[in-house]
Order: sequence, then C-alpha cells, then structure tokens
Amino acid sequence: FTEGVAIGEDLEFCYKILLKSTRVALNSLSCYHYLHQRQGSAMNSGFSEKRLSGLNIARSIYKNAKMYNSDIFGAARSRLFMEVLYILTEMPYRSSRYRKNLAECVDLLKMLKFDVLKDKEAKKLARLCAMISILSTDVLIILLKIKRAWNRRVYAR
Repeated sequence: FTEGVAIGEDLEFCYKILLKSTRVALNSLSCYHYLHQRQGSAMNSGFSEKRLSGLNIARSIYKNAKMYNSDIFGAARSRLFMEVLYILTEMPYRSSRYRKNLAECVDLLKMLKFDVLKDKEAKKLARLCAMISILSTDVLIILLKIKRAWNRRVYAR
C-alpha cells in the first residue's frame, strides 16, 4: 500500500496486482461487500482533504492502465469517472479553497463521459451518469446529491 493514502489504498493495490498479472480467473461470488460504514469513516463522512487522495489513486490507476494498454482500462476509466462524480457531489462549491480541484474534476468529467457512455462493459449507473452529464452536469450533481441524502437516511435507521 502507498504510505499516506487515506482512501483507495485497497483499490490501488488490486489494480497494481491486476496490471502485473498474466492470467486472471473470475467467479460470480460476491466476496467483498460493505454492509455498513462505521460512523466517521472516510467513506461515510462527506468531502474532506482525504477524499482527494481517492481521486489521485483513481487518476494513477487510469494512467497506468492506459499506458499498459490493459484489459482493465475501461474499468479504470469508469472508476475515475465515478470518483470525480463523488467529489463533485460532496465538494463545497462556493469554497475558494477547492476551486482548482473543482475545475480539475469538471475537466476530467468532460474528458471521460463520452467514453464511459460508449463502454458496454461499464456499470449501468456509470453509463447513466455519463448520459445525464452530457445533457447537464448540474442536473446530474443535483440527482446524485438527492440519491446520497436518501441513502444516508435509509442507512441511518
């Protein structure tokens, strides 16, 4: 694991292993699933500086998969796209502190959305988000914020 990474260290490790693998076997078992996020965890606490490390990890995975012309490039692209969306829904828009990060996320969204939409192996949610972002990024962000608020309410029970 990369030292000092608060979010995405497990994901980075998995992609590094996949990029070095010569063969991979798949099964349909769900072996890794979060049933409950602990209160105050980095994944459950909204936007923070820590969340930007998740973006850096996703960007690094994307660049490595692209450089090695890997079979996992589409998955890495979708992961980066979804990480960007997460940050855009959580980042305080009016804060001048994150203006550069916000612009970077918007640029990444513009760069990725058409390819994610065309990727038939991307998850349906990622493709739907890509389609909505083509129509209106603002509407997509609003819809994702509503979804996140709903999920927080449901899981708080």
